[in-house]
Amino acid sequence: MFNVRGTLRSAAYVAQQLHMLFVVDGAKNYFKPSDIHLPKDKSDLFYSKIYLYCEAAVLRVLLTEEHQNRNYKELVKEFEKLIFPPPLHGGMTKLEAVKAAMKSHDQLFADKKEFSWARSWLKGIGHDETILIDDP
Repeated sequence: MFNVRGTLRSAAYVAQQLHMLFVVDGAKNYFKPSDIHLPKDKSDLFYSKIYLYCEAAVLRVLLTEEHQNRNYKELVKEFEKLIFPPPLHGGMTKLEAVKAAMKSHDQLFADKKEFSWARSWLKGIGHDETILIDDP
């Protein structure tokens, strides 16, 4: 059980809330279509990848916390249930995609080459962005 604003909540409840706030709402609201200047044919790919990276970011934080606090073990399991389909329904493919996204996060934080990382990330959806900053 987890204390959420003074109320004890199950790991499943907390996982659902984390998923809604940091994955669903985060992917949808933080990257608004009006702020993203991509060709229309790249938009769906962009948002699919953003969603995946949001899932990976939350899982990465939960796994880090689990190493320091075993009480997070059940929360990690519940969050994984939300993001991974059963193995026969693409679960292994999704697992590999999340692992790659987590590795990409690690590379971003380790290398500190944000523009190179962003360009590579965009190339992953087939968009080769060479000018990352617009002139005023």
